[in-house]
Amino acid sequence: MVLALTELWIACDKIAKNQIPLLCDYDPRIPSYLFQSFLLPSRDNIRRLAKIEQYLRQRFQIADQSLPNIFTSFGGLKTFAVRYYGQLAIYQRLLGKIEAEAARNCTAKITELSNIQAQHERLRKLYKAANCEYLLQNKRKGAILYQGGYCTKCSYKRQINSLNINIFEWPLPRNQTNAQNTVFKLCPPCTFSKWRDATAFIHINVSMCKYGSTTRDRVQSLKSYSALRPYFKNIYGNQRIGLWSLTKPNARTYRRLKAVPYLEIHNICLNNGMTYYYFDDKCTNYVTSTIITEKLVMSCTFKIPPKSKVLQKYLFKPSTSPNGLPPNNIIAHQTEYPAHLSTEKYKNLYLIPLGHKIQWLNILHQLTMPSINFGKAETAATVNYFQQTTNRVRNNWELTRTLSIFISVAIRTFSLSNNKNVQFCCLKFLLKARAIAFIWFAKIRTKATGARIQQSQLELKQKLAEIALICLEIFDIQIPYFESFFKAPGHISIFFQSCIAKCEYLAANSANRRALTRWRKLYYRTHAIFIKSIVSENGYTFNLTIQATWPEYSRGIGWKTVSPSSCNWLKTAIKAVCGHFLAVHFNVLIGKLLVNGAPLSRLPSSFERKNKWKFEKLNQRLVSPLNSTGNVMKACFEPIKNIKHIHLILEGDFGIFAIKLPKFDLGFTLKASLTKLRFRQFIGMHIDSDQSIGYLSGLSSKLLFTNNTGSKRAVIIPDGDVIWRENRLQPQQNHVIIIITKGTASLTHFYNVDTRLG
Repeated sequence: MVLALTELWIACDKIAKNQIPLLCDYDPRIPSYLFQSFLLPSRDNIRRLAKIEQYLRQRFQIADQSLPNIFTSFGGLKTFAVRYYGQLAIYQRLLGKIEAEAARNCTAKITELSNIQAQHERLRKLYKAANCEYLLQNKRKGAILYQGGYCTKCSYKRQINSLNINIFEWPLPRNQTNAQNTVFKLCPPCTFSKWRDATAFIHINVSMCKYGSTTRDRVQSLKSYSALRPYFKNIYGNQRIGLWSLTKPNARTYRRLKAVPYLEIHNICLNNGMTYYYFDDKCTNYVTSTIITEKLVMSCTFKIPPKSKVLQKYLFKPSTSPNGLPPNNIIAHQTEYPAHLSTEKYKNLYLIPLGHKIQWLNILHQLTMPSINFGKAETAATVNYFQQTTNRVRNNWELTRTLSIFISVAIRTFSLSNNKNVQFCCLKFLLKARAIAFIWFAKIRTKATGARIQQSQLELKQKLAEIALICLEIFDIQIPYFESFFKAPGHISIFFQSCIAKCEYLAANSANRRALTRWRKLYYRTHAIFIKSIVSENGYTFNLTIQATWPEYSRGIGWKTVSPSSCNWLKTAIKAVCGHFLAVHFNVLIGKLLVNGAPLSRLPSSFERKNKWKFEKLNQRLVSPLNSTGNVMKACFEPIKNIKHIHLILEGDFGIFAIKLPKFDLGFTLKASLTKLRFRQFIGMHIDSDQSIGYLSGLSSKLLFTNNTGSKRAVIIPDGDVIWRENRLQPQQNHVIIIITKGTASLTHFYNVDTRLG
């Protein structure tokens, strides 16, 4: 995404330079070293990055470094706005128009002041010559004087006090270059405005830099300033970067009204009171020189699992410190190593990414080295070693991460190497890894289909989606090689089965978001090849793929695109057992299979539309766990399960009493007139009346079994959270009781008991 956005900015920059040649003199201030921490999987991406860095270096070299910052400078003689103002007569005419209008308003204000002062002088003389008017009124105690309702002298005084005048503020800064810069901002070129906003987006949003100053309050924007609002032209909508003032205009202050006495012209005709700075509306901050942060580097660094997060700092290699932390750091921080790692392993893991431009034969460092000679013999030896190591993990499908790392290194080596021998070794390994991953895929799919416990089935499906991503990862190679690799026997089927499983079972959470994004890019790059392959052979191989995922599928009428505008959707129709036709759709961009508009994992719509399932009464009875039989069963299974999670069923036709533990997928039977609870999963075994082994005496959460002759014994232990406490029945012996918390276990472990060793 960062490469694509930067390439779009380069295209924007080229267009802007072509339309405004003056832009070539100014540095966009995007450093070429900003992208050194990228981990690019293919040679094509590395070429793209090389072109980006080369363009940024050339842009820096062409620019005049003595010129001020094009984003922050205002009003200087060499600023872009002032120089561009000098090139276009339209700005000069606009400045003349504003100043002429301002001069007329200033003259009118002076005339207004002269008239008001003359009126003030006339009223003052009348007031001085007049006398207050009083009335005489007789009272019981004598005559008194009082002022009537109207007094001429007081009227003159009120008129004098009501005389005032609004100030006049010059609309532009008195400084010539500041005024020219302001006029430029009233009507900036559309190309320049878009270029500046796009460059700010690269600086702040893509490169994750930040402005050096803290946020300050905005007071007045240029576009809302009443004196210049008639001249402001908004060409392309809201601009990200605009002019704002830290100070109010004089016309908005409490000093805007002046009393008339003793006023001079300079008291009402004031200079402009605005102090302009550039402001970023998206960040709500004034534009200053940007500071490079570590956010982009951190987002491009592999994330270590939480239990080993102390090792994360050793992978962090910003451009300012390409070698990472110094070697002695591991010695100084030995106390930080995780509990699950020994000190020796901790040191070895630290040494993996140490250094810069050094040829390491380690997998993790191969992934992080930006410049390595992939034509040397050591590289081929590394890939050969992958094949040897893969032989050791092929039978353990829990080691999916190991295989995924090997595949990532092999694909990266294949993409960056020009050596035919190295490429051959990589392809050979990828074919082997593909076979191993798909064997795992088939095993897990079978296990997930047959799993009875919902939690176990969910975990297996998540693992199936993880292995499906590994199968897809093998195909993430360059297009020229992808076509031949894709046509190899079985690869089409593996690819589409993995696509369908990934789409069905992969949870769309934050942990899988990056993997999903990566494979969507793969689909987008290769979907045209898929469509061509499927349509050209009338979908023969693709039908076999669908049948492997959906056994009831039968070959339809042939695959074709839904419409020219929706070429990523393929469709066919098949005849169901009931005789109706089913519409089947497949999206090659996301690997989604729909049957009648619904995924395979959903029930048919006719089932879902029914209100409720109907209860069908069979010859079975559910026994209450609260009666005497339930109490006996509670005593038997109390060590591993609560009675409320046990199903007690009486089967009338066969006279069998069945005990089921659904969460553990365990079952037991008790036949009429017998006393042995037989184990359904292990024929010939029943619950032992003697629940002691002779060892593990402190473990209370266990259940022992034996055969009919007593020659063989076994024990079941749940896998859950462990707690312990003192044995209160024998406190003098200081024994500990170990209990596995009920409800925390979803599976059990079965162990044979050695009757000789005891």
